[in-house]
Amino acid sequence: MLFDSQFQTIADVLDTTFRNLPKKQNNADRGELCELFVTEFLDQFLGNSVCVYRGGQIIDCHGNRSGQIDIVVTGPDSIRFFGNKGLYPIETVIGAICITSQLDFGKLKEDVEVLRSIPTDIRSFAIRPTGLKSMDDYTRSQINKSLPYRAIFGFDGTINQEWSKHFRKLVEDGVRQDQLPWTVAVNKKAFVQQYQPSEKTAPQPDTPFMPFRYFELRKFPKKHFPLSLMIHRLFYLKFLIAQTIPNYPLYFRQGTSPPYEIIDGSMVYDGQSNAPTKKAMRPKKHVKK
Repeated sequence: MLFDSQFQTIADVLDTTFRNLPKKQNNADRGELCELFVTEFLDQFLGNSVCVYRGGQIIDCHGNRSGQIDIVVTGPDSIRFFGNKGLYPIETVIGAICITSQLDFGKLKEDVEVLRSIPTDIRSFAIRPTGLKSMDDYTRSQINKSLPYRAIFGFDGTINQEWSKHFRKLVEDGVRQDQLPWTVAVNKKAFVQQYQPSEKTAPQPDTPFMPFRYFELRKFPKKHFPLSLMIHRLFYLKFLIAQTIPNYPLYFRQGTSPPYEIIDGSMVYDGQSNAPTKKAMRPKKHVKK
C-alpha cells in the first residue's frame, strides 16, 4: 500500500540520517538533531491540522507544570506561551513525546517520570454541544482517558521483553495506566504498546489481561509500524480536541473580567447557561441624551 511505502521510507531515512551523524558529536547536539528529525516527520504527515513544537512544559490553570517534554503536539487553535520550548495548556495538548538518540532502561525510567509529571487531574473545558448528551459524555470520558498521547521514541537502544513486564509491575504497584506511555519504540528494532481493556479485548476469566505488550520488529513485515501507529493515534486525537472549548479565562483571571466561564462543563455567559445570541453579541448603539 502507498502509506506503507511512505512510512517505511521515513523509518529508513530516520535510521540512515541518525547513523550518518558524526561519531564525535556530543550527546546534547545529537539529541537536538533527533528532536528536529521527528518534528519534521510529524509536520510532514499531520500538516496544518495540528501544531508541533520542539519541547516545552505542559501546564494547568493552577500553575502545575510537567517536566521538560521534547516534542509537544497541540490543536491548531491552542494558545501557547513563548512558542518552542514554551508553556502549553493541558486542555489543548494532543501529544507529548520524549525523543532520545540512545534509549536504554535507565533513560526509559527517566522519560516515564517526565510523562507522568504531566498535570492531567485538573482540566477545565466545555464540549461543543452535539445535542446528544450521551455523545457529549462519551467525548469527555475519552478526552480524560486518552489525552495526551504519550510516547517515547529512540533512534537506537536496548529495548527488550522485560520492559513490558516493568510497565505491568508499575500498574500492579498502583501507578495509573493513563499516566504511562502508549508507545515506547526503538526505530526498526522493537516497541512496547499499551492496551486499554474493552469489550473487544476483554480476556476470558482464566486469561489475564496484558496492558503492555512487546513486539520485535524483525518479526514484522512492516518495520515502520511504531511510526504509523504514532501518526494514526495523533490524527484520531486531534478530532477529540477539536470538540472542546478550553477555559482560557482561568489562565488570565487575575486582573481580568472574562466574558464567560465554564461551570460543570458548560459555557456560562454573564450568568446565562446558553451562548449569547447574535443580537446580544452586537455592540450597543450609543444613545444621545
